[in-house]
Amino acid sequence: MLSSYLLAPSPRIDYTNNQLFKIYTRTPEDLALLKRWQVELRPLQLDFWDDALPDYFNPFHTSFLVRVPPQSVKDFTGYLIAAEIDYQISSHDLKKLVQWEKMTVATAQQAGRNRGSGMVIAQSPGTDRYPNHRRVLLPGVHTLASYLPLENVNNFIDSIVDRHPVMASTFEIGRSFEGRPIRGIKIGTPFMNFGETTFEDPQSVPPTVKKAILIDGAMQGRDWITVPALLYLVQQLLSRYDIDDRARFMLDTYDWYIIPVANPDGYLFSWQTDRFWKKTRSISALNTTLGNPQCRGVDLNRNFAFGWGKSEESDYESSDVCHRSFGGGKPFSERESTALAKFMFNNRKQIKIYITLQNYGQAVLTPYAAKPVLSKDHRSHVLAGSIAARAMHKVHGEGYELGTFAEALYLAGGTSIDWAYEVAKIKYSFQFQLRDRGSWGFLLPRSRIIPAAAEFYAGVTEMAHFVHLSEMDYENIDKVW
Repeated sequence: MLSSYLLAPSPRIDYTNNQLFKIYTRTPEDLALLKRWQVELRPLQLDFWDDALPDYFNPFHTSFLVRVPPQSVKDFTGYLIAAEIDYQISSHDLKKLVQWEKMTVATAQQAGRNRGSGMVIAQSPGTDRYPNHRRVLLPGVHTLASYLPLENVNNFIDSIVDRHPVMASTFEIGRSFEGRPIRGIKIGTPFMNFGETTFEDPQSVPPTVKKAILIDGAMQGRDWITVPALLYLVQQLLSRYDIDDRARFMLDTYDWYIIPVANPDGYLFSWQTDRFWKKTRSISALNTTLGNPQCRGVDLNRNFAFGWGKSEESDYESSDVCHRSFGGGKPFSERESTALAKFMFNNRKQIKIYITLQNYGQAVLTPYAAKPVLSKDHRSHVLAGSIAARAMHKVHGEGYELGTFAEALYLAGGTSIDWAYEVAKIKYSFQFQLRDRGSWGFLLPRSRIIPAAAEFYAGVTEMAHFVHLSEMDYENIDKVW
């Protein structure tokens, strides 16, 4: 029988008087100490929001965001002072930040309702191939200038498909632990021999099977920024198809499979109960007897069957069911990771690019995560990643780091990009980390959603263009850029 705490509704966590520390390390010893503290200071109930964010110019200059409960502030401050580690307090009461975010989201949703349908009309001269595309109703950009609850995400997807059935359709890769559909939207022109219809390349002819790009978001429940970023990508490609060569090339050349919320249970829980929930909501024999709600679930991005169980924190992270990065009792223990892997593997010959989208950190990460070595396609990864990072930088001047996952962050087993690259054989597999660099972390202000989404749009479309050219066997492809 399942423990009653797992079945009972969870009270909302408000984080009253929780403080958010930003901690700076300057030496390898500082960095090692902070990693040890994640194990040794467990009684303080510290929540390291993410692992170290490296400085662009010095790999040992890193920063951590750490949520500290009120009863532990004095002790934790003492540890920092004794170790002579620099820090600043980004928030003295995290509840106020969470409430402020909730208020701005509610205000945006009400403003959208006051506008009526919230739709814009994409007017264009149309094309002979798609006469129905001449006047298309799409959700307006203002709809995406806010974070979206799960219901709104599904409504957004449905509204696009209802208004544009020729180029958009929904799909479902499986069900979550709690039975919610893991939904996606596919966009692209129906495959046919377009002949000379490419972006900046009138001589190329598409292959007989249309290529695809697979992107997922919200694999970790608290990564809210990833959802509007992906929906913005969909909205921009469709609304600009007839007026922009780039958008037309993207939809003519690729089918785009977009899964905005890969972890619907965790995402919904982060809205209803715990804003900073990361894992799934699964129940297993490993966590039913512990009586701690934090022990429920698994980090999906540690649950794939490549390098599973390996981590910088060794046995602690991989075996402690209550850890935020617990990778599960076995690879693919989770319905969500299994569904994503099956979809990826079944379509592996079509999928040319796989991206998992996360926040925060502003980085483009390549395989490997599970081992500190370079892949055999590292040169191609660097070329494609640098093109994306440079395009993202050009939008608003924000810098995006490029590197292997293990090099830029830390060793981590069971990631989706390692599995996609090694098992599904998807050569171009990346993890994009959106804004910011740790000033706001998971609470990125609403005013920065569209800028972050625009940066991702620029980066992923430039990467897609490069991959297309590289597969056309261009000579000296690196010199094109």
